[in-house]
Amino acid sequence: MKTTKTARPVARRIRLADLIDRPDRATVQPPRVRRTLAEQIARHGCYPPLIVRRHPSEAGKYEILDGHHRAEILRRLGHTSARCEVWPVGEDDAELAAATLNPLRGRQDARRAAARARRLVRHYGRDAAAARLGLTPRALRQRLLAGRRPRRREPPALDLHAVVFHLPRADLDRLEQTLRAVGAGTLPRGQALLRAIGGRSDGGTDALPA
Repeated sequence: MKTTKTARPVARRIRLADLIDRPDRATVQPPRVRRTLAEQIARHGCYPPLIVRRHPSEAGKYEILDGHHRAEILRRLGHTSARCEVWPVGEDDAELAAATLNPLRGRQDARRAAARARRLVRHYGRDAAAARLGLTPRALRQRLLAGRRPRRREPPALDLHAVVFHLPRADLDRLEQTLRAVGAGTLPRGQALLRAIGGRSDGGTDALPA
């Protein structure tokens, strides 16, 4: 694999107030993992350096490429700075670094990971993006599909028909009494009527008496 010589990362301590998350971070650590990491840092003060780059739009700030969970824990523990490696990378390499480093330390959010993969596909092409992410073409397709929202299934339309008939007052009173007797208080009136005249209350129809 051909490589080109570039500037090396620089190790330095940076104020946590100057560290900013990438807006498209795609990994989520389970609470158990975060607790274990917090206990480790509190006990020994040891943790892998955060990978950052100079922020592309905010002077004096740094963008976190890998390590946002560590930054959150350090803030919670009362630290004011963090050990970092400053990588001299532009936006394309920063996107790729975030896509490949983050999954090593946490579980990916499927939709965010898919959105990031789509951006890399648009920039590099499908085959090159798969190679840079360390994925087979099939695994890349699965990552892209995993981010799609499931299609919402509409409830089936009910084939309902209005029925209108007229009764004398005395017959109407008898009908109301009959409906109450067969459960019109808990059933829709149409189903109660079917039950009263011999049909089923589940919406089907048995043979009605002649």
